[in-house]
Amino acid sequence: MTPDGGVHQMFTISNRTDAPGCTTVVQPDFTSAQQSNNIIFRQTTPTFGTGLIELIQENDIIANKNSNLARKTGLGISGHPNYSDDDGTITRFGWKAQNKSLLYFAGEAYTVEEGVSDEAFPSENDESIPSCLPPFPVPPGTNKTKGVPDDRSDTGEAPKLPVNFPGDLERFSLFMRFLAPPTPVAPTKSTSDGLVQFNNVGCNMCHTQSFTTPKSTIAALSNVTANLYSDLLVHDMGPDNADNVPQGNATGDQFRTAPLWGVGQRYFFLHDGRTQDIVQAIELHRSFGNGIYPDSEANKVIDNFDSLGVSNPQGQQDLINFLRSL
Repeated sequence: MTPDGGVHQMFTISNRTDAPGCTTVVQPDFTSAQQSNNIIFRQTTPTFGTGLIELIQENDIIANKNSNLARKTGLGISGHPNYSDDDGTITRFGWKAQNKSLLYFAGEAYTVEEGVSDEAFPSENDESIPSCLPPFPVPPGTNKTKGVPDDRSDTGEAPKLPVNFPGDLERFSLFMRFLAPPTPVAPTKSTSDGLVQFNNVGCNMCHTQSFTTPKSTIAALSNVTANLYSDLLVHDMGPDNADNVPQGNATGDQFRTAPLWGVGQRYFFLHDGRTQDIVQAIELHRSFGNGIYPDSEANKVIDNFDSLGVSNPQGQQDLINFLRSL
């Protein structure tokens, strides 16, 4: 199988009662793909606080990128925004920061992860089998014919809903927009010292503590300090972390700096959930170039973290305690 950077569904609509005549869709050959090391796993990105992230101004992202340049250069940190191919604006959602808005973020997930076409992505994932494409015959007991896309506003498929009822896509984005960020635990001496160590070793050069949203007509999102601990840029993370999937102008080893709010409540870490150990997750930021991808931009920061463990073990533990408090 040739790598294509796409999402492939584990399930098909073959033999569903609401897809009569569709009996021939075959599940992708995941066994062969795994044997040829052609499967990339990703865990989903958290969506709390995303309404705040959506409002962060591009000028602030660029200004933060251009701050502390001497220190960033000394640490080997650069990073760059990912940009929309449509309007050239900075994108910020997803592991590669490939989506600009929550509406399109929801739309992409709905079609590529759930197989449901929608108003943002109206084409079916597979149009090669005509009998498996809508519109299907009218299901018994209904008075509507399934149309294209699968999900849309004002479908009339649920007669009790009001006129102009929004489709799933808009409702998903509204739900995410108003999910509050996690509340960190009350600071202690250890976690307060851990924040100092977090900054000293250089973690904050990518995991920027906060941005402030602009004035908004939505009070809950207006002039809010968003302590997301991310610069919303994509960075080289080296071949050991590469998924070989380019998205926008993010290459196969580049990922958005993952926001750290809520990290103390997570069960799996990194884009593929490869570890449950937060210390190991830190160490796995280190990766050396192989001629295809360069060194990870985090290498020197991880060196500093390891040196801290030698010179000040309690300080290193405080840093870990700080992360677990978020």
